[in-house]
Amino acid sequence: MKDLLLLCPIRQYSSRCKLKMIKQFHNTTLTDIVLSKLEYIKKYNNTFEDITVAICRKDKELYDIASKYNIKITDRNEKSVKTATKTNDINYYLSGFKQNYVVWINGSAPFTTISNIIEVSNQFKNGDMESIHLIKERKNWFWKNNQPLNLELGKTRTQEIIPIYESIHTFYGYNRKYMLNTGSYWNLQYNNPYLLLQKESIENMDIDTDLDFKICEKIYKEIHETKDCS
Repeated sequence: MKDLLLLCPIRQYSSRCKLKMIKQFHNTTLTDIVLSKLEYIKKYNNTFEDITVAICRKDKELYDIASKYNIKITDRNEKSVKTATKTNDINYYLSGFKQNYVVWINGSAPFTTISNIIEVSNQFKNGDMESIHLIKERKNWFWKNNQPLNLELGKTRTQEIIPIYESIHTFYGYNRKYMLNTGSYWNLQYNNPYLLLQKESIENMDIDTDLDFKICEKIYKEIHETKDCS
């Protein structure tokens, strides 16, 4: 059985969607959404040996939001929150933890459910895989260097083709020391990562761009306004 650290690294400034973690998202922020989930997991579940959010103290607005929650804050240096920083510079603070495995959660994935985090994390905790990664099926024509990757002559319907699987970047698990030593989540050998297929769902969505933000905010607003009216 693995010992797990639940980790949510957040930075205030992002290159593609400016200030996405602190600007208004319907009636809240993306940071509030993810930290409320971590706080719930800490209070009601024992899957994880430690839970933390990693933030640079100079990201003051972000730090102020995080300080409202009963979640340990791990300090990140300024270098680790810059755009296009090397992986090991981003994850250097992992050396300060004793857990051998990490479940990394994306703070800008507002529809990730607590139940799925716990379910997948327990599968990782009790399994013999060194890493776990969520994927979704894509039935479409894909091309590389003007050559088809999965298109067959005589098959004109996308329903007939061999699917390609796409990564979901909402959360995943990996070996902490392997990340520190190599800068990689996995070695791409058998079952590393162990690929876990997910059904198509809004839960698979994460926010990278301004358009992503607008789409997700509209969906989030509709969901919560419907709940408020019921």
